[in-house]
Amino acid sequence: MQKALSRVLFWTYPRGSWQYDVLCVLIILFIFLTPARVFDRSGSEEAVNSPSTPLTRSETSLGSSQSRIPKLPAPKRIPGE
Repeated sequence: MQKALSRVLFWTYPRGSWQYDVLCVLIILFIFLTPARVFDRSGSEEAVNSPSTPLTRSETSLGSSQSRIPKLPAPKRIPGE
């Protein structure tokens, strides 16, 4: 039993074997059958932030994470190219 668990954990089955195929199918089933709420982290933000400083909608939206990306200047164009 321990050897089989070790082989699954370290993915030592040869490619094309039925064990390899079963592991791939299990991974694909996990990806497509797991409900989105399992990966929803909206509740964890409330637990981390103190109630005295609530987040505004703009701070929790996707736009705030993009605003942390530094804006680089556009490359200068050389005339004639």
